[in-house]
Amino acid sequence: MYIDTGINKIYNYIENICLTSTSADCTFVAVINYLKILFMYPKELMSGIYWGFFGGKYNSYEEFIQAVAEYNHELRGRKWNPEEVILDSVCVTIQYSYWDYDVEDEIEEAFDLKADNEAGFSAGELFYKVHNRVVEKLENETHHFFEGFLLGKREYYKNLNKPVYFINQGM
Repeated sequence: MYIDTGINKIYNYIENICLTSTSADCTFVAVINYLKILFMYPKELMSGIYWGFFGGKYNSYEEFIQAVAEYNHELRGRKWNPEEVILDSVCVTIQYSYWDYDVEDEIEEAFDLKADNEAGFSAGELFYKVHNRVVEKLENETHHFFEGFLLGKREYYKNLNKPVYFINQGM
């Protein structure tokens, strides 16, 4: 019997989720949310853009875009298109980690962002908002270099209807 490849993929994902979850985790809504996220959004964003989260917050979008463009040109002679819509969602959750010296432990923090227009996030808008939100906690970290955004795994979609991306932080 022939099963359409897309349907077969969906079946395998649902089966995998249910087999690896406790019965409380394996709700229909969680499965549907995860599949929607998995098929709608890229697994990686902006992995070819170089940046370091240091130097403080930027006062303007234009100033930030210029700094990223210069940084990437100096390192690789590469240009980027900050106006390209890279995330077809008006809302996203971003997660990152940093060392908290007061509690002497690594902290994972998450925050939500909303796009300025209905088309979703442009590369520049997403990056500008993320930089200004995380720079004060990351600029003194060893892992303060940006290596892209990675789509979150299944466990993050139990009650969410938006993508979750992790900042891939490098040294």
